Amino acid sequence: METLALTLPRFGTPRSDRPTRGPEIEAASLLISRQAFMPWQRYVSDIANEVDPETGLLWYETVVIVVPRQQGKTTMLEPQLVAAALRRPDIDVVYTAQDRQMSKRRLIDELADKRLGRRPELSGQYKVRRSNGSESIRWSNGSQITTVANTDEAGHGLTLDLAVLDEAFSHDDLTVVTALEPTTLTRPDPQVWIVSTVGDGSDGLLQHYQELGARSLLDPASKVAYFEWSAKDEDDRDDPACWDRVMPALGHTVDLARIRSRRATLTPESFDRSYLCRRPLAELSAKLPAGTWNECRSTSTVPLDLVGPVVVALDVAADRTSTSIAVAGLQASGVLGVLSHSIESVSTGAVDEILALCAHLGPAVLLADRRAGAGALIDALAIAGLPVVEVTASMLVTYCGSMYDAIVARELQHDGQPALDAAALQAISRPLGDAWAWDRRRSPVELSRLISSTLAVGSHRATFGRSAGRGIW
Repeated sequence: METLALTLPRFGTPRSDRPTRGPEIEAASLLISRQAFMPWQRYVSDIANEVDPETGLLWYETVVIVVPRQQGKTTMLEPQLVAAALRRPDIDVVYTAQDRQMSKRRLIDELADKRLGRRPELSGQYKVRRSNGSESIRWSNGSQITTVANTDEAGHGLTLDLAVLDEAFSHDDLTVVTALEPTTLTRPDPQVWIVSTVGDGSDGLLQHYQELGARSLLDPASKVAYFEWSAKDEDDRDDPACWDRVMPALGHTVDLARIRSRRATLTPESFDRSYLCRRPLAELSAKLPAGTWNECRSTSTVPLDLVGPVVVALDVAADRTSTSIAVAGLQASGVLGVLSHSIESVSTGAVDEILALCAHLGPAVLLADRRAGAGALIDALAIAGLPVVEVTASMLVTYCGSMYDAIVARELQHDGQPALDAAALQAISRPLGDAWAWDRRRSPVELSRLISSTLAVGSHRATFGRSAGRGIW
């Protein structure tokens, strides 16, 4: 009998009153391994597998789990894969880890051989294909669980009901997810799972989903379920009380002596990443070179006057209390200018003001990032007849780099709004592949003004080029 309580995540989607398939998933765990779920596994499974009571279909389209090593994520994922394959005929499930060899080991060596192969009651219900590059478990009902390569060809030619990306820390960009997500679009009941501990700072894919997950917690209608067990920057890595908060399997399948041993043998940075889900603190530094932002501030007492075509960009604050609007365009001097404004609304009031602004400006481009909480605005503006260009991950990193270049080269003037100044001077960046993006989650100030300005400036430079603009000096 379990005597230990659930260790709640630091950030976690709460359980709703919707029904759940969670017991079905735990039954699959009992079937393939004769193990009941630990409290944290049951907590995640019950929430992630909630269903819409009106349709009977899964409520959450994306599930993101950030948890330290050796906490039992694999033993939670295996029954998820099997339950999905057995739920109904002709289900296609994909599992992928950091590389093909690890994917094969997890799917074939561990799930097929060590779990299913030791259950005589399942004999004859599945076949294992071991061909290199085509590994799969094929069930008698026509369903299959396969592996794919972690490339832009992942899932090519497939339509998937469930895609599980394990060890997401190994991906520096969104390539594999960009390849996998479209494969679920035509399925009636799909899910994508992103599961990992954190990486060394180059884990751009995971950082993206951590940011997306954190914002989902502010939206009760979100289709993202998010769970993160992690230490705060100020937590003491040597404090067992910190370990209790961060490691949900401690006292269940992991004992204190093992963690003490890991702490004694690993470097502080490695221990932080592996067992506290905390990236190196040294990453926390402002991105812009000292003085450059202030030198781009307009010294004129006259407001910036933009001439020619303009770009308008929107961004919603992390707490969903306001919408930031940035307008970028050339001034008569030929220098690119950016104006920043904030609306204390993310709903009807914001939509009305944006519509009025765009009617006045007639922007060449209006853009926003749905993944960053602007989905409701984008949809409302489209209904009102004002289409919005949706920002992709590749656009974001390109525009961040372009904004940086414009500031460093003094090819930009801004209007010196205090909230924008604070964001630009304190913003933290996160790596995304060979590039980077602003890090909302770890920055000490709200970044929506900076992000909307970045989108506006980056889009203007991409649309109209840099040749029209001149340096301020």
